[in-house]
Amino acid sequence: MEFTVTKLYYIPYIGVVSGLGGIITSYVIAVARGDVKPWLPYISDAGGDSPQSSIFSFSMIVVSFCFLVGVTLCHLILLKRNIHGNMLVKWLNRLLLIGGVTTSSGMIILAVNPVGHLNRDGSWALTVFLPHMVGAVVMFTSGIGLMIILATCTTILDYPDWKQRNFFVRCAAAVIGLVPGILTIGYCPVGEMDKLKPLPDRAREYPPGTIVSAICEWIVVLTFLAFSVSFASEFRKFKLCLRLEYRDVDGGTAPLPVKPDASPEKPEARD
Repeated sequence: MEFTVTKLYYIPYIGVVSGLGGIITSYVIAVARGDVKPWLPYISDAGGDSPQSSIFSFSMIVVSFCFLVGVTLCHLILLKRNIHGNMLVKWLNRLLLIGGVTTSSGMIILAVNPVGHLNRDGSWALTVFLPHMVGAVVMFTSGIGLMIILATCTTILDYPDWKQRNFFVRCAAAVIGLVPGILTIGYCPVGEMDKLKPLPDRAREYPPGTIVSAICEWIVVLTFLAFSVSFASEFRKFKLCLRLEYRDVDGGTAPLPVKPDASPEKPEARD
């Protein structure tokens, strides 16, 4: 039995629409409820309190699934395109698959640890903020590294024809995402975690300088989504074929079912 999956370009579109929809919806609800100030909160802060936390977390999980599937398809496409057996592309392609797994894992860790949550005893830093930050760091570092890897592979495989749109999009995304990614982590007031703690009666008050980290976070996330769109034009050229075989317990291919024969003819009576 064989299945053919076409229209693979829907996968990045679903991920990007889900990501943008979840971020914007969470931001609007958070500002309307007074959970964050309009200018300019961390994305995870806007989606950290209920009810918007459920929207934000669900959208992040959808994005992580679509992204992992997309990176896996990119890995298979690079295997197909690397017809000359370039060793650098071969090893980078392996790292690409690992980067897809770690990036998606970071998204899920971040999504299931909303920063607006408080334990009954008021504890927050180690139980919520630490795993949230671990997920964010894993997601950002793996995602930026993945963009650089894919941009490098595209540069090698497209040489000397560098006029394709995907080449410019991926190279620009890798450069734009790298610097804001470093600034997001560098300006995050990790040493002042108590000042980032959710407040029960008003919007969060960020320490001075945090605005740089927050703005850079928005830039990195939007760049990451734009980078994901570049998968679509490449996925249009391919289709995925899945072949399903039945095997018996001994490892051999199971025989196909045979229709029962018609009732046997009665022997002719002899005189």
